[in-house]
Amino acid sequence: MIKKRITYIALMLCLTTGLFSCKKNEGDLSKSDQKKSQVPDDIIASLKSAGYNTRSVIKQDNGYIVEGDIFLTEADIANSSALRTSKTDQYRTTNIITGLPRVITVAVSSSLGSNFVQATDKAIARYNGITLGLTFQRVTSGANITINGFYNVSGILGYAGFPTASGNPYNLINLNTYQFGTGANIDYLATVIQHELGHTIGMRHTDYMDRSYSCGGAYDNEGASTEGAIQVPNTPSAVDPNSFMLACTNGGNRSFNSYDVFGLNALYPKNSDRRPVLSFYSPQGADHYFGMGGMTTNSYWNYENIQFYAHNSQLPGSIPIYVYYSPQGADHYYTTNGNMSLNNYWQNQGVAFYAYNYQAPGTIPIHVYYSAQGADHYYMTSKGLDGQSYWAYQGIAFYAFPK
Repeated sequence: MIKKRITYIALMLCLTTGLFSCKKNEGDLSKSDQKKSQVPDDIIASLKSAGYNTRSVIKQDNGYIVEGDIFLTEADIANSSALRTSKTDQYRTTNIITGLPRVITVAVSSSLGSNFVQATDKAIARYNGITLGLTFQRVTSGANITINGFYNVSGILGYAGFPTASGNPYNLINLNTYQFGTGANIDYLATVIQHELGHTIGMRHTDYMDRSYSCGGAYDNEGASTEGAIQVPNTPSAVDPNSFMLACTNGGNRSFNSYDVFGLNALYPKNSDRRPVLSFYSPQGADHYFGMGGMTTNSYWNYENIQFYAHNSQLPGSIPIYVYYSPQGADHYYTTNGNMSLNNYWQNQGVAFYAYNYQAPGTIPIHVYYSAQGADHYYMTSKGLDGQSYWAYQGIAFYAFPK
């Protein structure tokens, strides 16, 4: 169970749809607690019927904070509807950012300390490092998104909203200065900001259909509501324990995992017909794997990075890049040859992606190295392994797009 107890009375730090919060492990608010928090019974009833958790609903100006970091107006609540599902995938809202490629500007309120600025810069660098059709940039004024502070003696970490119907990001992220003072850990604060930025561009919680996965306790569906909860294609149907968009945080530094990278690139691609080719490495098998999804960090595979970009369908001039696998050598091999002799050593596993056998406009050579000791092929955008006794250069395998 991924959770972190922050006191001896079993509170957890939570990332919720729109904000991080702390909540008790069990039990809804009593009616007396609801009155104290100024939440009418009909609002609680509407939220329950829509599938929202009502353990810690907080009244705010013009609406309510639900499940730690979701901000809903009364109109949102009135129009909510429940949606249960058994899957755990990347999910987005109905409204997303339009007009790609696009620069999203972010400002930090002057009332917040320098650690908020440093953490915002780190969160922005994480997004920009995965090469989306969205680029984030910190500015001092006139921003698309402003990060403000508020003070609330509670476990709430922050909250934000979802994109507008006109295709713009939600314009505010609110962070609780009771939780984050001048000495707050930069990596942890950056993780919270990174999560809230995800909401402003349309990301739902990875485990929105059952937030008990990361938060503990009983089954807890957030509901699709009016924002929607649309699966991002080809993201995992199994649980994804390290996603930056899990409903509850483990209290530490959590950046993007491989499916986060794939899901964000599928939603906001750098180019509409290109997708990232991700690299993975297995120390046990001394094997590298390159693909557009279908793999995640686990006990066998370690996610490395985006290696290059390729097409996920065959466009004019492009050709299929086939992947072969050798169980004997624990080796994946990528080639333009779809009719390679198998010789009881190689298994043809089909088309991995589409690239070029010539230097098409915008492409660069993808170099292949081979290690006889490790029985391992490795593909990279530069000849950076020349001169190493472990690796032997085998030439240009194909041409693809730089990251």
